[in-house]
Amino acid sequence: MLQTRLVEGRAYVSSVFDGKIFANRYYLLLKEFLIYHNLVNKISLKVILANNSPASELYVSVKERVSKEIGINFNVIRLSENSHQDDILRLIEIENTNDYTDGIIVQLPLANKIDVNMILNSILSIKDVDGLSFVNLGKLVSGDKRGFIPCTALAVLKILFDYKIEISGKTVVVIGRSLLVGRAISILLSCKPYNATVIVCHSKTVNLDFYVKQADVIISAVGKPKLIDASMIVGHPYVIDIGISRVDVNNSSVLVGDVDFEAVKDRVRFITPVIGGVGPVTVLMLMFNTIKAYLIRRNKFDLLEKLMKLVEV
Repeated sequence: MLQTRLVEGRAYVSSVFDGKIFANRYYLLLKEFLIYHNLVNKISLKVILANNSPASELYVSVKERVSKEIGINFNVIRLSENSHQDDILRLIEIENTNDYTDGIIVQLPLANKIDVNMILNSILSIKDVDGLSFVNLGKLVSGDKRGFIPCTALAVLKILFDYKIEISGKTVVVIGRSLLVGRAISILLSCKPYNATVIVCHSKTVNLDFYVKQADVIISAVGKPKLIDASMIVGHPYVIDIGISRVDVNNSSVLVGDVDFEAVKDRVRFITPVIGGVGPVTVLMLMFNTIKAYLIRRNKFDLLEKLMKLVEV
């Protein structure tokens, strides 16, 4: 959605990103890709759910709905929240050896007693469509495109690419350093072909506003409500808000981002909202990674090349 703003006496066009419309367009393209190449319901994604979180149930239901719309087989394997680590590892081993399973994801979080890294690294790297194993993270660092990039980081690349947001030589401030999002994004954007000058900030950063004010692009993923306010916005940057938190407003629970959306939206060139922002694109990239896994496992590299062009980043 484009809107003309008058800021500091100057008119410019700002854009509030609509992730649902954006993702739906690509969902249709992926569906057509599967139909055209006779791949409907031949690709299988397995999700292991071992927690009772309503949020996790919601996330899994969204993935299931999109998978079925596109034509990917989707199965949820539910385990008790009190399941032992060995139970999850045994299940992953079964799916690792199941030739009909193309992608495996473990819905996080897991119980505190479970070694998450051990769980994620037990998934075969070729089936690790969330891109969270050390093998795939190593490929990300080395620039090996045969690996799988974490879906949220890949979603950010897709948004930057499609909106032609120039980052080569620009200052990109990434707030957050998790392997899943912040660290992955900072590594990707500092490498070729993106060539950004990346500043990584985090919970221990002193004078955060000093760094944010230098940004051409702000990417925040810390889950701290309204961390970025209007006083930090200088020069009409592009803003991608990945953080999400629940706060109480008038006795109601409300979802908010790291960025004070209402205060900031009129001062930026581009911004992603919390609801209907990066989330739908993250699901899109999970579908992309799952199809990619199928094609690599079956040596269909001609189709893989077509897929990469279809969902270019």
